Order: sequence, then structure tokens, then C-alpha cells
Amino acid sequence: MRSCNFAKIPADMVVNSVTEAKVTHRVPSSHTAVYHISSSRRNQLKLGDVVQFVVDYFKKNPWIDERGKPVKVKKFHLLDSMASLHKYIAIRDMPILKTPLIFDDANAEMLRMATREINADDTFNFDPRTIQWENYFKEIHIPGLVKYIFQEGRICE
Repeated sequence: MRSCNFAKIPADMVVNSVTEAKVTHRVPSSHTAVYHISSSRRNQLKLGDVVQFVVDYFKKNPWIDERGKPVKVKKFHLLDSMASLHKYIAIRDMPILKTPLIFDDANAEMLRMATREINADDTFNFDPRTIQWENYFKEIHIPGLVKYIFQEGRICE
């Protein structure tokens, strides 16, 4: 299961894509465009990598619990095959997860090209190929969770 594709995209890239789509479609049209902003096709992130990023982060930056003690990082147990995943899903009755998904982002790629043509791609970046996953998780995502979710006691809310 470590090699399973994990579709993720930072929220700021979603906002950038919505902003750019709004500018691109400022003139009303009968054509409906759907833009799927995802990393699953152009910058795949594997579940095993996410697990490793989390383990590495908390080994370097221990999370201190409410008693003032560091939380020990334990080894994650991931399912090791598609068969074990299907068995797990069958037990949990989650049929939607049985299908590996790679989202079609062709329309989003056309929108990115239009953004490049007007030299706005630095301002409105939503290209998943520019994400450096390890840096993103260790420097942005996990510290944000620790600061805004864990410290505020919102883990189980």
C-alpha cells in the first residue's frame, strides 16, 4: 500500500486556480468547464512517502503532549498489497476506495497554459509539478497541523 497514489493539492493552489478560472471566464459562455486540480497525474505522491515524511518530522520535532512529555513516533502499519486493502475495505464496507483514482486534469493544464501566456503563472501558480512534497509536508503541512489543530485540541472534534 506504500505505493498507492495519494491525490493531494495545497489549498493555495486551489484558490489560485479558481481565481485564474474566474479571470479566464469573465465573459459568460454556454460552455461549462470543469477544472480538476490534483496531483495524481502530474506529480504523484505515494502514501508511503507521506508516512515517512510524518515519521521524519516528528522524530526531528517531537510533539509534546498535554502532560509535557514527547509523543513517541511508532512504526506505521500499512497494508502491504491490493488484496489486503480489498479485504480491509470489505470489512469496513467502503466500496469507493476499491478503485485507484488518477484524476483527469487536462482542462486544468489548458488553464495553466493560458496563465503562462499572460505571464501570470508565478502569481497564480497551481501547477502540481512545482510541489516538492517532502518540503511541503515537513515545512508547511505538518507544522500547520501542529500549530492550528493539535495545539488547539481539535484533533477529535
